[in-house]
Amino acid sequence: MENINMIDLKKTKIAIFGDSVSKGIVYDDIKKKYRKVKKNFVDIISESKGLVIDNLSKFGCTVSKGIEIFRKNVDKIKNCSIVVLEFGGNDCNFKWSEIARDPYAEHESAVPPERFREEYERLIKAVKAANCVPVLLSLPPIDYLRFFEWVSQGLSRENILKFLGNKDFIYRWHEMYNDIIFDLAQRESVMVLDIRRIFLSHRNIQDYICTDGMHPNEKGHELISKALLDCGLIPDL
Repeated sequence: MENINMIDLKKTKIAIFGDSVSKGIVYDDIKKKYRKVKKNFVDIISESKGLVIDNLSKFGCTVSKGIEIFRKNVDKIKNCSIVVLEFGGNDCNFKWSEIARDPYAEHESAVPPERFREEYERLIKAVKAANCVPVLLSLPPIDYLRFFEWVSQGLSRENILKFLGNKDFIYRWHEMYNDIIFDLAQRESVMVLDIRRIFLSHRNIQDYICTDGMHPNEKGHELISKALLDCGLIPDL
């Protein structure tokens, strides 16, 4: 395991690369559009602990795109001791309109599981090569019933179900990517912070997830920040 305890967090800078979760994107039910939350979990932690956190996350980002963004920003992270990585939610998603048109054709997720594993491993190694300590975030859970309703809007739900078999396949498919993240952490001897568990410990995870079934809402970001602050990685300064 990378020795994070040897890092003086009072003098360090942290960078985070990820997707819309770490970017802080939520769905606004009133305005009927996506927007950035006023304070996402990165902002809450930064303000709470007085840490400099460079958030280089991007809406819709996959690990493949994340590698490109990381390479373009290598100079920015030269003074970083820790690089947090948060990918998987977009990687496991499908082109639902294509599935709805032809549920019996071969359909791959944005980044198929084995390629997701390979490219995430490449990114972890790239972070190490830049003399930074990589820290992975697990995936927050999805509400698969809400998610199904969301992605099937205006499409043939019958055909999408033919492809899925049943709706809970969405949850299991998403969970498989989360398992890959833990496998990679063990293989590469890096830390993974389990933000998924704190959601699942609540009886109604719907309270912490947006209408789209996939993005943590404002309360969800507070939950993530609590999980990260309580994990012992970030001491009181």
